[in-house]
Amino acid sequence: MIAITGAIGQPSRLVIETLLKSVLAEQIVAAARSPEKKLQT
Repeated sequence: MIAITGAIGQPSRLVIETLLKSVLAEQIVAAARSPEKKLQT
C-alpha cells in the first residue's frame, strides 16, 4: 500500500500517474485535508 499525503494539485497528479505505471491502483491511497478539493483527473 502506498499513501500519497497532500494529494491535491498538479504535483500529486503527476506522482500518482507515475506510480500507476508500476503499481496497481488498488495499492494507492490519496489523502487530503480538504476532501472537497479532491484531485481532478
